[in-house]
Amino acid sequence: MLERCTQIMCARAVRMACAVFICLPLLVGCDDGSEPGSTVPQRDMFVRTIQDAAPMQDAIRLDVAMVLRDCEEGETRVCGQTMGECREGVETCNEFGLWPGECVGEVAPSDEACDERDNDCDGLIDEAFSLGGTCKYTDERGLDRDGRVYCQLDPNSEDYGQPFCRPETDCSEDMDGDGSGVCDDCDDEDPNNFPENIERCDDRDNDCDNRVDESFDVGEACMVGEGICRTGGIKVCALNGMETECEGEPGPPADELCDGLDNDCDGRIDENFDVGEACMVGEGACRRGGTTLCAENGLDMTCVGEPRQGC
Repeated sequence: MLERCTQIMCARAVRMACAVFICLPLLVGCDDGSEPGSTVPQRDMFVRTIQDAAPMQDAIRLDVAMVLRDCEEGETRVCGQTMGECREGVETCNEFGLWPGECVGEVAPSDEACDERDNDCDGLIDEAFSLGGTCKYTDERGLDRDGRVYCQLDPNSEDYGQPFCRPETDCSEDMDGDGSGVCDDCDDEDPNNFPENIERCDDRDNDCDNRVDESFDVGEACMVGEGICRTGGIKVCALNGMETECEGEPGPPADELCDGLDNDCDGRIDENFDVGEACMVGEGACRRGGTTLCAENGLDMTCVGEPRQGC
């Protein structure tokens, strides 16, 4: 009975292409019908069995590789998410053909903070806090007062990103005395800024419409200087707050020449020369009237005209 079991175990081991160190003890004891005490036929059978099993072993290794490899080495794919403050990264296939699970460059979810942002990337903002709910705070006199829960959004505060109890606002209060209550006034510390006010050019939201200097062409291109000194500039608010002016640095002036240009950048052209004045050309009886124009050297003038013919 023991001998029969040994034969069955040997046959199964060969069919499964087991490693040599596992099959060797089994194969040595297998009965191939040879004479008792003879080991030569047993060794021949062992060699034939291993050789026959080699193709099957290759197939098994191929099947295992096909099952285990998820990707080609160096292949990349996008990972992570883009909701809220989260950002996607890149995952790279490793040398074993597997995705390692390392998402490079990813901005992962974090604990939700009270900062008007979706930090945990669940599609909700500040959901962990009872914003707008009633609360109590202690005023400077030590009295308990009613307030409401808000986020601390001042980046300079040590409590930034934390909820705090803010005093209830009295909308009838007008701190700057401009006639607009604190609830409606966009800047209750400056009497020049309140709803329906006239917008000025002063880099402030004077009419509380969430726009600044919208009635003026601030930032547009313009030109500064005269004559050859003229260069590009940019429109900025004038000191009177009611208009813009061109800000820039004109080019350097030069000595005035007789060339049809404003060389000294004073707004005048050829002002040191009598251009266009009457003059005479020709000699004697051929002499006729002409007009003074700039000479080619730019320093003098010449009289241009047609002398009388046939003199």
